Amino acid sequence: MEQEQQKIMEYHRWSWILGTIFLCGMIMSAVLFRRLSIRKVWREKKRWRKRREGTRKRAAFLTAAGLLASGIFGDGTLIQAQEIETRIPEIAVSVMGGAGQNNCYQDTAEAVITFHERNFDPAQVSISIQDETGRETQITYDSGRKQWMGLDGLGVGTLAAVPYVTEGEEERWFYDSEEGRTEHTQDREVEMRLRFQAERNYEIRKIACGDLAGNQTVLENAAALSIDRTDPELMMVFPEKDESVGHEGYYSRPVTVWTYLKEHNFNPEEEAAWPQITVLEEPKGEKTSYTMGSRWVKAPEKGTDWYKASFFFAGDALYHLEASYQDPSGRYLTEESEKEKSFTVDTTPPECGSITVMGQTWTEFMERVTFGLFSNEKELVLLEGGDSVSPIEPLQYLCAGEGLSREYLNQADDAAWKTGNSLLLIPDSRNVVYLKVTNYAGLSKYYSSDGMLVEDKGPRLTLNIQNKEEPLNGIYRQNVKVAISAEEPAEGGIYSGLKRITYRLEGESPEEENQLLEGVLMEETEWNSSARREWQGELEILSEKYDGRKVCLTVQAEDFAGNRSEESLWTAVDTSAPEISIQYNDVQPANEIYYNRIRTALVSIRERNFSAERVQFQISNTDGPMPAVSKWSHDGDLHWCRMEFAEDGDYTVLLGCVDVAGNAAWSEAETFTIDRTPPEVFVTFEDAEPGKGKLWRSPRKAEITVMEHNFYREGVKGCVMASLAENLSMTEIGEFVHNGDAHTAVCTFEEDGEYLLQVNCTDLAANECGEENQISEEFTIDRTFPEIMIAGVADASANRGTVAPAVTVRDIHLLPESVSVEIWREEGKQASGERRRAAAEKKEEEVSAGERRFIFEDFPYDPESDGLYSLQVSCEDGAGNRAEKQIWFSVNRFGSVYVVDEETAAWLYPASGAYPYLKEEKHVAVWEYNVDPVISHQVVLSRDGESRSLLEKEDYSRQEKEERRVMRENPFEKESRGQWQVYKYTIAKENFEAEGNYEVVLYSEDMAGNQMGNILMKRKGGAGSIEFAVDKTGPDAVLSGAEDGGRYETDELHLFLSVWDNMALKQVEIQNGTEKKIYAGDGLQDELRQNGGILAICLKEDDDWQYLSIAAEDEAGNRLGTSKGGGGKEERIEWKLLVTSDPWIHLWQNPVRAAGYLAGTGTSAVFMACFFRRRRRRLEKKGRR
Repeated sequence: MEQEQQKIMEYHRWSWILGTIFLCGMIMSAVLFRRLSIRKVWREKKRWRKRREGTRKRAAFLTAAGLLASGIFGDGTLIQAQEIETRIPEIAVSVMGGAGQNNCYQDTAEAVITFHERNFDPAQVSISIQDETGRETQITYDSGRKQWMGLDGLGVGTLAAVPYVTEGEEERWFYDSEEGRTEHTQDREVEMRLRFQAERNYEIRKIACGDLAGNQTVLENAAALSIDRTDPELMMVFPEKDESVGHEGYYSRPVTVWTYLKEHNFNPEEEAAWPQITVLEEPKGEKTSYTMGSRWVKAPEKGTDWYKASFFFAGDALYHLEASYQDPSGRYLTEESEKEKSFTVDTTPPECGSITVMGQTWTEFMERVTFGLFSNEKELVLLEGGDSVSPIEPLQYLCAGEGLSREYLNQADDAAWKTGNSLLLIPDSRNVVYLKVTNYAGLSKYYSSDGMLVEDKGPRLTLNIQNKEEPLNGIYRQNVKVAISAEEPAEGGIYSGLKRITYRLEGESPEEENQLLEGVLMEETEWNSSARREWQGELEILSEKYDGRKVCLTVQAEDFAGNRSEESLWTAVDTSAPEISIQYNDVQPANEIYYNRIRTALVSIRERNFSAERVQFQISNTDGPMPAVSKWSHDGDLHWCRMEFAEDGDYTVLLGCVDVAGNAAWSEAETFTIDRTPPEVFVTFEDAEPGKGKLWRSPRKAEITVMEHNFYREGVKGCVMASLAENLSMTEIGEFVHNGDAHTAVCTFEEDGEYLLQVNCTDLAANECGEENQISEEFTIDRTFPEIMIAGVADASANRGTVAPAVTVRDIHLLPESVSVEIWREEGKQASGERRRAAAEKKEEEVSAGERRFIFEDFPYDPESDGLYSLQVSCEDGAGNRAEKQIWFSVNRFGSVYVVDEETAAWLYPASGAYPYLKEEKHVAVWEYNVDPVISHQVVLSRDGESRSLLEKEDYSRQEKEERRVMRENPFEKESRGQWQVYKYTIAKENFEAEGNYEVVLYSEDMAGNQMGNILMKRKGGAGSIEFAVDKTGPDAVLSGAEDGGRYETDELHLFLSVWDNMALKQVEIQNGTEKKIYAGDGLQDELRQNGGILAICLKEDDDWQYLSIAAEDEAGNRLGTSKGGGGKEERIEWKLLVTSDPWIHLWQNPVRAAGYLAGTGTSAVFMACFFRRRRRRLEKKGRR
């Protein structure tokens, strides 16, 4: 409505503006008409006549428009037909919110008021609201201030108007269904909202509304509502517990439970709205819903809005209460409310209780107690108790020494009772056990056992001999009288009494078998209160019955508790001396007193009172070891042991024995010798060079040694048999030299021949050295080397015709497998790295034993067979004599033979067989061998396919070697017979200064017209082409993908290495810290070929700088960075990179930036500290003012 009025005012303003414009137009038309008619009429009469007519028409139009505007807006108001308003406003009210029942709402509610009015005027709206306290407020709308008045009349925040908000526009207090229209209809609706926020009851008593025509409507008692912001609260109150009850929720009497409910909107008259109380009753297990125990009434003692109801529980059972409630606004009970409660009503004492001990059980209280149970050990008492309704307290028991009454137990304090399910009855005690079973409701019941006596100490027995004569070592010569006494211990006056006393007499007699005598000294059949505690008596042991035997007297006493005691006494009688006997096994001696087997002696002593400690062995042995003595064995009065003389030595044996009574006896002394060790014979030869088997290739000297303690010369049997040059001889062993038990003789063998040395020995005890110790040495001395003979070819010879060598090897002890006969092609080993056998085949002829003969076929007649050869023969005989022979010869049927000099071959033919690369130039030397003089020669050098002939004395030198100089300079020459024509070609290293691939080709022609070159020698196994490369330039490499010293914030960094060489790249080494990776050989070439000449490098993130180092090397040994001219030095690509995704590490690894951050932070901290300090000072100064 406010916006509609603003539009009308704006419309009035524009009307005034348009009227003014029309009047100004009319005046301008009149002035223009006047000027045109005076000034231009004389110029163009006809033309201006037409224009004047048009101008007049326009002026007339403007004049008419001005008059019309003056007529329309003459009084400054809009001239329109006024419609008479006769319809009054209509008012409708609805409430929105979280509704429950009976107009109750949760938290807040909004009243939506709708006005049906065409000419609605907000300034004429009035709303009257009253709360439950009687306060009332009038709410109106102030159009000028655009706000509601009177919202705080019932309290701040109680009421609030709800604005309407549209996106992009400011909030509005009204919603108009015909918003933006200049003319409204009868269907226009204007809506406003009022929010109720405080918790209380409200009533919209009156709503008034008037329109612009003066019509007004009043709506009485528009709406009533309640706002509920509080959850209901419920609590259960039980009676106070008895002091005798130790647990909450257990009662020994009927219980009345009061239930309290706090709810502002609760109506106790509506039973359907009462709280629901559910009861679970055990042990019946029936579940009943209680809605009405007693009626709900107000509970003023708890405060306002409180109500209460009671429930009564009388039967013995466990009850569980569950409460639920929802108030009219839909709110449930608070979390603090007592929604569940359990309690127990138990008015009956516990029904179960028992005491179990010694196999008996008591389940009631005994009024009269008798002590009729006994035990001689600890007894375990088991206690049990229970209740059918409520749990029971821990079982309590009381152990007394006499019977107690119920009154005494009821008055006993808690300290007298102990807690537990069992107890242990200890010895020396009188016991009556009382059990107390108490349930959680505080009700108790008593149980008791009969009297029990526990005693574990048996009677004390004493046995004393009454004889006045003192025994000798416990042995008597007359009757022995023994006094016996028994006494029952009575600690604390507790004892069961003596029941039985018995004795046992046991001994051994030389005339009779083992005897046993038993009897009863005292016995009681039944226990009574006057049971005997002490007893004394006497027993006599007769000497005539037990003479010469040991006697044991054992007395046993038993009481009524089952405890037994036993006491024993030993005595003996003896008048005889020991009898000693020594018997040896049947072993025949040698030389009267020498024994070569173990000798065993059986020692027997007959004595009743024998003691092994009293036996004396007086035995001596010159060698020290004593005989082994077994344990003593006994059979009645006979005692024996065995002595075993197993160790060598001279023995003297004497034996004595003294019995317990002091009687002594000695055996006769005996002397003999034990020698069980056979003689040991040793043969030791001085150091000599052995062969195979029994063959020796140097003289031998034998030293024969016999180790024997009882040695004698007649027992040594030995001889030496020799077969020398088909003659057989035999000699005896010489005299022995004695040194203690060692006896030595010496024999020498120097001449070639077969020998047999035999030695045997026997000692004084008839011990023979035996076959395993007998000496029988058979050997042969051979000091002659095998003979090697070569025919068919001479050493250091050049051969054109038949070349068929023959080899003969001869020795009497020749080892056939050691014979080696081979012809090797010597110049071939330089190119291939190994020698090759000649093409000529060999065969072996059958000859006599000790001889082998080999014949080679004639070398083939073709250019491939020409060359330098060596014939090598080696063999060895069984004695180790080795013979070797080697000759050198050449086959020159078709011209010269070329051999690369050893110094050149060292680098031209590497051991790996790879193509040779040089990092600096070297000279090349080649030897030429021929039978005839060479009349013409040529040397051609090729570099990268371009060939040129070299000039002698300028590019290379050629020397014709004399016979003796060839022997010194050429390592293949051994002996020269002047048959070879030898030439040495030396090609200067200056010819190889430029980088490139080189090949050297030699050609020559001899006087016989034979033409040959090293190219042809390649086909027939010679040195072949001389090919190599010179490379002085190192590899180049470029690393991309990053910059040296760069920092990269990523988890991994990929780099790309491009590496190449002008000839052949050998290896690339990539090192990152301690990790090193090397690409070399075929693996390097495959990697570069697959990746287009690039090696990929991946750096993982690290918290520190990573140092990347890259090096490369080509096949010539040039390293990365070396120049073509040989200058420069080895270089490596050294990069320092930081790769990590952690920005803090980047900051830490950049000291300048870190220092800047620290400085900035410190400056900011200082500035802030100064700022707050100055501010605090200003505040303090203001406070003082």
